[in-house]
Amino acid sequence: MNEIHSEIVRLTCSGLYSRMRYLALPLGMLETEFDRDIDKIGTDGQRLVFNPDWLEERFIGSDDEPPILILHQLYHCLLLHPFINRGEDTTQWHLACDLVVWYLVDKTYPETLPPEYASLCAEACAFCDKYMDVPTSDGIYRLLQSQEVEIEASRFMQDDHSLWPTAQKKAGKLPPKKYSGPGEGGSGEERVVKQWKHISDRVASLNPHMKKPGKGTRSLRKAISLSAAKRIGYTDFLKRFSVFREVDSPNFDEFQYAYYVYGIERYGNMPIIEPLEYREEHRLNELVIVIDTSGSCSRELVRLFLEETRNIIQTEGLFFRRFNLHILQCDCKVHRDDKITGIEELGNYIGSLEIIGHGGTDYRPAFMYIDSLIHSGELTNLKGVLYFTDGYGIYPADMPTYDTAFVFIKDKYDDIDVPNWALKLVLDIDI
Repeated sequence: MNEIHSEIVRLTCSGLYSRMRYLALPLGMLETEFDRDIDKIGTDGQRLVFNPDWLEERFIGSDDEPPILILHQLYHCLLLHPFINRGEDTTQWHLACDLVVWYLVDKTYPETLPPEYASLCAEACAFCDKYMDVPTSDGIYRLLQSQEVEIEASRFMQDDHSLWPTAQKKAGKLPPKKYSGPGEGGSGEERVVKQWKHISDRVASLNPHMKKPGKGTRSLRKAISLSAAKRIGYTDFLKRFSVFREVDSPNFDEFQYAYYVYGIERYGNMPIIEPLEYREEHRLNELVIVIDTSGSCSRELVRLFLEETRNIIQTEGLFFRRFNLHILQCDCKVHRDDKITGIEELGNYIGSLEIIGHGGTDYRPAFMYIDSLIHSGELTNLKGVLYFTDGYGIYPADMPTYDTAFVFIKDKYDDIDVPNWALKLVLDIDI
């Protein structure tokens, strides 16, 4: 009987994939299982578990419910819902997760939804659009906890979340370290979370390659980006701007001890091979940090951000020994550009920090100035820009040629106008 049910799942997933090609990676992450104790369908991030009786009944009846609920599970996983424990109020957390997922289903599912689910998605969209620009599960959860809104929870909970506590216990406490490649360290359960974070990034980046990208896919991309933004560590965030470069240092990783020992034994004090005198390292070479010096950003917040950045650079060894770091101060125009080439210089800069500006906020002049540095040859291999701000200002309409991350301090920002092309990082720093 499981062979029949497996074939039903295969056909259903194939039909879903043919309409939504960006689902290839998430679909490939989940093993199929069947369990009559599950209500309809559920997932723990590793398995897609079906109630076989429900699946057979719906498939024979040519029902559109199975592909819709499979898509529902995939969005839960892409937003890391099964791995996140919000113990204060489990019911409200599960409702928040379902609301944001139904919002995404409405925006991205290319087929006509059956009346029941069309109505469900319309209600979720109306609720989300009323209270926020781009809904996230955390934002909706905080809204529900405030008790300022009431909504019928059971109507939106169409899938089984009973496997989530097991996924949370196995995966450990979020946030995990950012995933950087298949099979990277950690336990099997930790790798699952890392893989889903990696796949979330990949799915969020596929929008430019889709045919006729529209509001729906942009909503998916931004929702995934905002969901992941609060869980990524600052260290891992900085590493994404690193490059490979040769440095003068013995390379013992590629040193063959067998030949060395053989030479000593055979010829006396004459090793056959010596270690290479150079090695390739993956570190930061160029970086631009822009500080919003408008009246709404205090000197203390700027100092905390720079101190956090310096501490990470020192402890993690993220920069090469000599590097090219430009720190710009900008409100509605660029007031100052300080070039830093070493850790000691950075410490001296922070110690004598003087904020210039205190006008209104316009982010565009900083990007124009950075482009001029690239054009003049001052910046030759810029991978990314960190823009420290509170989020209030005029953003560029067009995406720059380098990655840009707007960096905020928790509870001290507004991200409603951050453009879709930008990255976002929220630092949890004690004020």
